[in-house]
Amino acid sequence: MKLPRKIRKTAFMQYKNCQRNFWYFFNDDERYDGYGGKSSNPALQRGTDFHDSADKFFDGITGFSYDGFRAALPFGDNLHYYYDWFAKIEWQRYQELDNKDYFKPLACELIVEGEITKGHVDRIDQISETELQIVEYKTGKSYDMSKSWAPTKMNAEIGFYAQLIKEGKHYPDLKIKSWKVINPTLQKQWVNNISPISLRAVDKAVLEMVNKIVAPGTFREKLETLFPRSITPLCGWCPYTEDCLDKPYNA
Repeated sequence: MKLPRKIRKTAFMQYKNCQRNFWYFFNDDERYDGYGGKSSNPALQRGTDFHDSADKFFDGITGFSYDGFRAALPFGDNLHYYYDWFAKIEWQRYQELDNKDYFKPLACELIVEGEITKGHVDRIDQISETELQIVEYKTGKSYDMSKSWAPTKMNAEIGFYAQLIKEGKHYPDLKIKSWKVINPTLQKQWVNNISPISLRAVDKAVLEMVNKIVAPGTFREKLETLFPRSITPLCGWCPYTEDCLDKPYNA
């Protein structure tokens, strides 16, 4: 099985969502690029553009006002409504902070690595003398944390990062308290405390994943013995449905 040198969060989440999809994907020569595949999806490109601008935002602020914040973001492109809203919520956050030193993030676009895993954290904020908050930018409409199932899924994703930050001893004197999801498409943000239980679940899932990857046997043998077929609504979106199931999901 041709995996990257270290398991990334995208691979881990794909494994969590559907283990059979994960195995097909990483054995598909046409899709595989060494780090989880490439996409020309315009929605993904919008997300990349927003991430890039948000990363540069804090160094580009021209004055501590809404106008000063907005001037640090691009004008004249198709994401202006993203940037109008983002400047608004960051200006509000600045006004509400008791300690303005906490406004600028400790890190943006931080690469964190463990022994067998690797992640890319959008942003890390200090929120008190002893606590950190992991911030994730999500532009997909599916990242709606008001849905009952969404925080559980996000706990697994953020938990993956939190474990890497802890393992890498990036901020040994600070505790990771919570996560925040900022979604400019929905123009909403959510904050949730990180659950220690979810962190232990991430540890267990990663170990299970690695053990199954290195288990002896061929791809087909592993697929059939370790990951039995299970039909879910996600099968309707999967490019491997006909390969995976006896009949297509919508047959």
